[in-house]
Amino acid sequence: MENEQLTENIQFHINGKLENRIFGKKKFDGKVVLEGDHLPPVQGIDEEGLQLWSEDRYGVLHSFGSVDADGNYTPSIHLYGIVFIDEDFSNFTIQINPVDEQQPWLESEQLMITAPASGREEAIKLSDQLMEEFMMSRK
Repeated sequence: MENEQLTENIQFHINGKLENRIFGKKKFDGKVVLEGDHLPPVQGIDEEGLQLWSEDRYGVLHSFGSVDADGNYTPSIHLYGIVFIDEDFSNFTIQINPVDEQQPWLESEQLMITAPASGREEAIKLSDQLMEEFMMSRK
């Protein structure tokens, strides 16, 4: 990324359904709208919102389909980011995928959205913690 010190407050609007599963796992399915100056554009039919699906501390933020300049629809899935969430869904971090979806995710070049965090250092600490908790829950 050109500026590794880039920090921006964004608006994160979420609407969906959280289900408590029988064995204690939680599942969320809903829609997310992100507002910020430096966020990559959303690709897909619904350019205003992304689908968020998560289960057991992990999820994906994605959109469906594309329409070309002539109005032709192409079925596809665009992965906007990978989501890590704590057990009670009060903290999250999103690894935003590269705009070119064929490129690998590189920590030094990609954006992350983390909340709640009042600054960059707090956001990094929280995102590291959430990813570590996810990895530990898989062992």
